[in-house]
Amino acid sequence: MQKGQIVPDYNVEGGLKPLNLAVPPQTGVPSGSFVTVIIKIGEDGGVTPDRILLDPSGAGPAVMDAAKAWKFNPPTVKGKTVQTSVSVKITF
Repeated sequence: MQKGQIVPDYNVEGGLKPLNLAVPPQTGVPSGSFVTVIIKIGEDGGVTPDRILLDPSGAGPAVMDAAKAWKFNPPTVKGKTVQTSVSVKITF
């Protein structure tokens, strides 16, 4: 495994630990609505939004924008930091 390699999220040691997954309140989005997105988590734990998987509520663009501020503990495999991707479901 090389430093910076993108690995499946299930290979990350100790699992992915979010530090911040905040999404601002959305007006006009019914309670119980959800958005599922794919995000990339970098070696530093920073997030880059990738794509929207499901968005029946129409709040996908707001979630993608909020994802830019999300943060995780840096993902590691065998003691080395790595990059990974994961799907996240946000329920309102």
